[in-house]
Amino acid sequence: MAALSTLDLPAAALVLVVALLMAGTEAFLIRHYGLAMALIAPLALVVGSLGTQVDLVVVTRDRLAETVLGVAVALVVLWTVLPRSYRRILCDADDQVAGTILANRRYRDTGAGTGAELCHDLEFDLHASTTAAITAAHADPAWAEVRCRSSRDGRCRVVTRSATRSSPFTPRIPGLQSTVAA
Repeated sequence: MAALSTLDLPAAALVLVVALLMAGTEAFLIRHYGLAMALIAPLALVVGSLGTQVDLVVVTRDRLAETVLGVAVALVVLWTVLPRSYRRILCDADDQVAGTILANRRYRDTGAGTGAELCHDLEFDLHASTTAAITAAHADPAWAEVRCRSSRDGRCRVVTRSATRSSPFTPRIPGLQSTVAA
């Protein structure tokens, strides 16, 4: 970013740089959010500084310092205030999948609701559960292995103790229990 300000680019070259940054942001936004944000930051600084006499080297340095400070605060909060939050997130996501499956069964049995909407909800919930499981497996492989081991038929089965708990985000469904390891 600071390199752009020292180059003193002509208007046509600056338009090209802005277009490339915008295209890169759009191309990576869904698949690699971090890279997209790394591209949009210089884009915002370049576009925001057009027509002003702002020293982009100082602005870039300040933005970098603020980013490092923000990451440090976020890590401290995650490690101290919310340790092992991935466990709760995974269990809530699994409960949500179970609830959507029950809703699909109710739709099949009673015809209440739209099947397409429920299938979309199930796809969304399965994606959230898979993402939470990957995070849990990365953050705490031992806990993830104990929580869920592959059985002979390739399906996942729960091997830890069952515990009922309530969550303000997940409605309790009769007959279903979440599985949380102590």
